[in-house]
Amino acid sequence: MADSWGDWARAVVREQPTKVLLALIGTALLVVGVIVVFVTDRTTGIIVIGLGAAMILVVGSKLRVFKLPGVELQFDSEPTARYASQAPEPVAVPGTETIVARAAISQGEAEIPADGEVDAARYYIADRALSRLLRPEDGPLAGCEMHLYLFDSQAQRLFPVFEPDPDDPSEGWSVGRGVVGVAFDLAEYVLATGDETHDGTFGLTPEQQVRYVELAAVSAVPLFDADGRTIAVLAAASTDENPGLATDRGKYALLALSAGIARILVDLLKWFSEDDE
Repeated sequence: MADSWGDWARAVVREQPTKVLLALIGTALLVVGVIVVFVTDRTTGIIVIGLGAAMILVVGSKLRVFKLPGVELQFDSEPTARYASQAPEPVAVPGTETIVARAAISQGEAEIPADGEVDAARYYIADRALSRLLRPEDGPLAGCEMHLYLFDSQAQRLFPVFEPDPDDPSEGWSVGRGVVGVAFDLAEYVLATGDETHDGTFGLTPEQQVRYVELAAVSAVPLFDADGRTIAVLAAASTDENPGLATDRGKYALLALSAGIARILVDLLKWFSEDDE
């Protein structure tokens, strides 16, 4: 029996070394994340757990046959369409630009293509993960209103995705305007506190200055792919008189969160690849 298991392990490593490596790293991250949650910082632990889960899910999404000594399980060869039934009811997409169309799909505003280009399971899992990550309950980002923005090259604006209320459309931000637009334009972390959150410092219109007058701090950080391209912006805002968002801990927590979300966009959702260049 031991020989059978040994032969099986060697065969798996030989035939699928990349998947084995990703699965081991993902499992290790899950364990480390759980330890961090209970020992040090819960928010950091959740981010680490999310990264580990994303790695394992990427491996699982490619699995079609699972073999053990004396056992072979066959999985559906079609892209996991069963998850599509759990997505919100689809409606028409306003516009045809690639990034906006992808964002619309993630919010249930567009039909998932039937040709398998979009794997419904990836969106389902990413939506659940991001809904948690964008609403931190503890740490320096607790209580912050957070949004993830993608750039629409056709409209030349940044629009939020994975919003909790897709029926409340956003006008988005143009490049170089607002903390979000400046972070995207400069490709660096940007923080506004006090009057800077609602005056003309970051090019806000008079209407926007009135709308954001209650904010005490706003920060935004760009997300990058492996080649260093800016692919998105993660923004956080707080009305707290002494916002943790404006501290060093808040900055590093936002940077760590942005790195994890970038992996979800690139590795899990596969939204940014050589075809997007």
